[in-house]
Amino acid sequence: MVRSLEDIDRLELGIQQAIDERPTSHWGALQTDSRIAAALSRIEEKSKAVLGMYADSDGLRAEEIKAMRGGDAGITDTAALLAAFDARAAESAEYFATHPGATEISEAPAAALADLPTGVSFSGPEVLGRFLDVTPIEAAWAGVKGATKLSALSLCDALVSFRDRIAGPLGEGRLDSSSYRRFLATAASHLCSFYDRTHPLAPSSTILADAFARRRAACAGQPGPAGEGAAAPGASQAAPAVDLEAAASAADLEALGLDALKEELMRRGLKCGGNLRARAQRLWSVRGLAPDAIPNKLKAKAAVAAAIAAPATAEGADSRSAGAGAGAGAQTPSAGAAGGSAAEGPGQLGSGGGGSGELAAVPFASTFPPGGMRAAWLEDVVEVLCDALRITIRTTRQRLERRETLTPEEREADLEEELAQAKGADAADEGDESDSDDDPVASSKAKLKRNVVLGPDGEPISHWLYRLHGLDRSFSCEICGQTLWGPRNFEWHFNGSEHAAAMKALGIPNSRHFFGVTHIEDAKRLWARLEAQLKEDKAKTGEQFEDSAGNVLDKRTYEDLASQNLL
Repeated sequence: MVRSLEDIDRLELGIQQAIDERPTSHWGALQTDSRIAAALSRIEEKSKAVLGMYADSDGLRAEEIKAMRGGDAGITDTAALLAAFDARAAESAEYFATHPGATEISEAPAAALADLPTGVSFSGPEVLGRFLDVTPIEAAWAGVKGATKLSALSLCDALVSFRDRIAGPLGEGRLDSSSYRRFLATAASHLCSFYDRTHPLAPSSTILADAFARRRAACAGQPGPAGEGAAAPGASQAAPAVDLEAAASAADLEALGLDALKEELMRRGLKCGGNLRARAQRLWSVRGLAPDAIPNKLKAKAAVAAAIAAPATAEGADSRSAGAGAGAGAQTPSAGAAGGSAAEGPGQLGSGGGGSGELAAVPFASTFPPGGMRAAWLEDVVEVLCDALRITIRTTRQRLERRETLTPEEREADLEEELAQAKGADAADEGDESDSDDDPVASSKAKLKRNVVLGPDGEPISHWLYRLHGLDRSFSCEICGQTLWGPRNFEWHFNGSEHAAAMKALGIPNSRHFFGVTHIEDAKRLWARLEAQLKEDKAKTGEQFEDSAGNVLDKRTYEDLASQNLL
C-alpha cells in the first residue's frame, strides 16, 4: 500500500514537471501528452488498488493489525508489546536490505514518466499527426452508390461541411444504403482513431458524449420499425416542449435558436431544415392545429409514410385476427417491418458490413441502435469529429494542393522538411535561414522553386520555356504589396481584387490611367494631376449659351457649332 501511494505521488510530480516543461514542437508535445495520459491511467489503477486494500476484502489488513496486537488474546505487557514491535521492525529492515532499489519521492520526478510508453504511431501521409490521411475515406466514398466522385482536395472541403456536401446530396434514403453505411463505418473509425492519437488527453469520447446525448433526446419517444427513427403506425409522438400559444408571432420563436427549433420540429414530426426564419415560420404555421390537420407538405417523409400506412396496417390486423391460429406461427407486423434489421445484432450496420470489429475505435458503438438509426448516429460521429478536426483538414488540403505541383524529388525533400518541423529540428537552422528571409527576392525564388508552373499535361514546364515567359523575373508592387513572377502575371495583377482594394484604400480609382504604376507616391501625384484637369474641364464646360432657337449649349459645343455656321 505504501509503495502504491509513493508511486502515485511520484507520478503526480512527474505530470506537473512534464506540463511545466512541455516541448513547443508538435511531436514533442504529442509524446508528452501521451505519457501524461498513460500516467493518469496508471494513477487510476493504483488508486483503485489502494482503495481495495483499505476495503480489506481478503482480510489481510485485519490479520496484520491483529498480529501487531499480539494475536487473538493480545499482549497486555508493555515491554512484550514493544519487543514484538521491534521484532517486526527488524523484519521490515531485513526485507528492504535484501530487496534494495526503493525509489525516493524527491528523486527525479520526470523519471516516473520516462519509462511510460507513448503508444502513438502514424502513417506516412499523416506526418506524425500533423495531417489527416484521407485515402481510406476517399476509397470508401468511391464505393457509395449514387455519390458524386470526389478527389482528395474536394473530399477535404466536403468533410468540413459534412451535412451540406456529403449527407445532403444523397437524400433521406441514404440511411438505407449499405454502401453509405460502409462509408460511415470507415470514416467514423478512421476519424476516431486519428483524433484519439492526436488528442490523448481529450479522447473522442469526451466530445461525442454531448452529441450522443442530443441524439438520444431527439429520438426519445419515437421508436420506429427496425429502430430507424420512423414513427410506428399509431404511435404517439413526443410531447412538444415549446408552447406555441405563448408566442405572439414567428419572431418570438426565432429567439429559441436553430437547434431548439430543430428539436421541436422533430418532436412534432415536421421538416426541420432551412434557416432560422424558415424553421420559425414552419413551426408557427402549425399553431393551433391538431396533428391530423397538419398539411403533409410540412411533415417529414417518415411521418407522412406512417400516416399513409396506418389504415393499411389496421386492415391487415383485422384480416390476421379473422384467421384462426394465424397469430401462433405468423410474424408480427413489427417483426416483419424490422426484417433483416432485427437480426443484425448490436454490432452490425446491416447488409453491407460495418460490424463491431470495424467500429472498435468508435466510442459507445455497442450502444447504437441497429438499422438506419445506427447510420444516423454514425453521421453524428463523423460530423462532430470533422468539426473538431476542421483546422487539420484544411491544412491537409493545403498540403495536398501544394504537393500536386512538386516533382518526386521535391516531394521527398518536402516530406523531410515537414518531419523536421514536426520534431522541432528546424530550430538549429533558423540562423541559416535568416539570411534568405532578409532578401525577399531570394525567399520568393525559393518559394517559386517549390511551386513550379505546370504545363497542359500537368507536368512542370521545361526550363527554356520557363525563361521564355520571363518567369525568372520578379516584379514588386508597393501599392498592394505583392511580388509577382513574369511580366504577364504582373500585368494581370492590376485588374486583380487585391490591387483594386489597395487602390480603394488610398482613395484612388483603379482606372486605366494607373496601369503600370506601382509606387504609392507616384499614384498620388498622378491622381492629384488628374483631379486638377477634371476641375479645369468642369470649369470650362460650366458656362452655357442659348441660340436663337432656344437650345441651351455648353461653351465648347456652342463655339464648335458657331465655327461651322451650324447655329
